[in-house]
Amino acid sequence: MSYRFTYLLVFGLLLSLNLSAQVVINTNPANSITSVVNNLAGNGVKISNISWYFPADAVLQPWGQFTDNNNAIGLSKGLLLTTGAAVYARGPNNDSEKSQQNGDNYEDPDLKGLVDPSIDIMDVAYVEFDIVSSSPVLSFNYVFGSEEYMEYVNENYNDIFGFFISGPGITGKKNLALIPNTGISVGVTTLNENSYSQYYRDNGTGYTPSIHKNLQYDGYTVVLNASIEIIPCQTYRIKLAIADAKDDKVDSGVFIEQGSFRSEDAPQVRIEYEHIRFPFGLEECNDANIIFKRPLSSTTDTTKLTYKLTIGGSAQNGIDYSTLNDTVIIPKFEDSVVVNIHPLADLLEEGTETIIINIESQCPNFPAVKTFEVPIRDRFDFPLSPEKICKGQGIELNENSTGRDSMFWENNPYLSCTDCPSPIATLPFTEYINYTVKDTASGCLAIDSVLVTVYDLKADFAYHSEQCYTSLDIFFDNKSQNAHNYTWDFGDNTTSSEVSPQHYYPFNNTQQPVQYVVTLTVSRDDPSCVADTSFTIAILEPLYTPNLITPDGNRKNDYFHIIGISNQCWTLVLYNKWGAIVYKNEKYDNTFNGDDVAEGVYFYELYNSQQDRNYKGWLEIRSKYAD
Repeated sequence: MSYRFTYLLVFGLLLSLNLSAQVVINTNPANSITSVVNNLAGNGVKISNISWYFPADAVLQPWGQFTDNNNAIGLSKGLLLTTGAAVYARGPNNDSEKSQQNGDNYEDPDLKGLVDPSIDIMDVAYVEFDIVSSSPVLSFNYVFGSEEYMEYVNENYNDIFGFFISGPGITGKKNLALIPNTGISVGVTTLNENSYSQYYRDNGTGYTPSIHKNLQYDGYTVVLNASIEIIPCQTYRIKLAIADAKDDKVDSGVFIEQGSFRSEDAPQVRIEYEHIRFPFGLEECNDANIIFKRPLSSTTDTTKLTYKLTIGGSAQNGIDYSTLNDTVIIPKFEDSVVVNIHPLADLLEEGTETIIINIESQCPNFPAVKTFEVPIRDRFDFPLSPEKICKGQGIELNENSTGRDSMFWENNPYLSCTDCPSPIATLPFTEYINYTVKDTASGCLAIDSVLVTVYDLKADFAYHSEQCYTSLDIFFDNKSQNAHNYTWDFGDNTTSSEVSPQHYYPFNNTQQPVQYVVTLTVSRDDPSCVADTSFTIAILEPLYTPNLITPDGNRKNDYFHIIGISNQCWTLVLYNKWGAIVYKNEKYDNTFNGDDVAEGVYFYELYNSQQDRNYKGWLEIRSKYAD
């Protein structure tokens, strides 16, 4: 190539670019080239005897494995061969002439044949291998990209590449890297925005990296397909090669898709079932018809095609289904053939069994070219969602019936009907209800059951008092069943939503018995229902504290006797009018009679051991008796 000026621009903003869409280049150690090339093989193809050539003095490796998760170039993964450094293909496009000179002058004879004999080639990189295809058509996908776009179009020093094949039926070596429907080799000058532009993608000039961030190359092709008709099961030699021409500047690269070396010798297979509602075979009810159609690569119907089948799976040939032959023949002048599978009734409950069919390759020792499955079932599924009701309620079963099926329910006195699609069930207890469904179009059956859970919602409670609390403190014990929500009405204009509440009734310092009607209302959300119950609570001795004692020895009103508290749980403190403590008992037992205290008015404080009940008041001591 002629001398080129390299324009080097420094983009300070590059560090902040979002490069998540870049094509990723992985330059593995040299010995991994074997696995990368092996991975080029797809269905119906075997690769072997791999060899390669790369410049020994290349600083950065000229080949790599690319990954394109964002579909930037249209190939997800594969092998990249370049005239310089593989990692230089990685975006963004921030250099107009990205280049590595590998210092190699090996002139490959195959590539040399693509240029004028007077032009030198250099920086050669290639891999080659043997390949066997099981069909008469071999094809693969690739993308070519270059930094030479568009500055060096129509120059005589464009980088070159070729895909060369040799073998039975081919004279010499044939280049497969051709513009579609032409005999023209793909290259910078032959395929660009002015020539066969439908196959070209512009990628900027290296000055807009924020826009062209996927790939470094200034231009690249759409996904192209290389294909050739060959003799099945014969060995061919493939060579994938690329090089600089004229000079060793400015990189180009070719991306070859992993798994795209493939052959299409397998027939097209489609499974159709006798009744479209069911995507599986049903014993004595729903047959499977397998349509074997000539492969896409078949160019004529004048040839009889024979396919060997390997039949396996959990279903047994000739026992669970009609005997299936291990050979399928598509006759001359026929586009397809249908093979019927008739599931047989064996009166066994086996769930889903599977027929696994492998279509063998026509080439010896090749893996199956296609595998597919046919499931067989005893009957079809017709599940109904479980239902929930409260005792005494009814529920409509199969309420969304479409009417396309006949429903038969087991005899049950709690169903409104047994030969209707949607009976009303009013059950007194939880029960599975069995039913049979008949598809009216096919006569196929489903047998199943639906669970109806019955909740016996009950509202119930007990109550008690506790030591160290007053007679006005009532503790409620909730004994309800199957409830979610609780509402208590304590009969004194107060309510609660606790499960088992504690309630303190009003203190009015009276000795008269009181009664309260307590109502508990319970409910549940799923299913929705309500129940309630009521009890009358009688407090015979409400809390009472006297204001006067007369300890005169007549045994009447001699003691400060507090009604409605238990002994030994309360502290009584007595204060004089100056606030001094004149009496204190931490386990008051209703026996204070004014001993050692003068007549007069005192103030008291009364609290329990939990210190959550506290009462204050006054007490007058009058006519104290003498010793």
